[in-house]
Amino acid sequence: MLIHLIDKVLNLKINLQSDINISKEFEHINFCFQDETIKITDTRICLEFIEAFKNEYDKRGYHNWRLELENLLERYREYDEMQKFEEHYARALYEFFTKSMIKVDNIPNELVRIILLMMEYSIGDQN
Repeated sequence: MLIHLIDKVLNLKINLQSDINISKEFEHINFCFQDETIKITDTRICLEFIEAFKNEYDKRGYHNWRLELENLLERYREYDEMQKFEEHYARALYEFFTKSMIKVDNIPNELVRIILLMMEYSIGDQN
């Protein structure tokens, strides 16, 4: 959907440079929050906003906004899987130290620090 939006805006910008009035084609952008909706109706600002969005994705790893957006959901899925794994791993370590024969001081902060150190050592910083 974002790719289609950017493609459409790129076509409109070509028309804008040709002095064709595009305000009838492109009306506004809404930003919807829980307590209010902010509507941007200035066509040039809307187009510049989308162009800046595209340019930001052009600067990322693939240096191609289209490839970045196509792979965006996959990267979010991978991140979510890693977060779930880390949570499961932390719980497993906590249960190991609280239910096993290995005794760790009953100070919760110390136990959390040990678990954090073990996770950093074994899986590293993934961020």
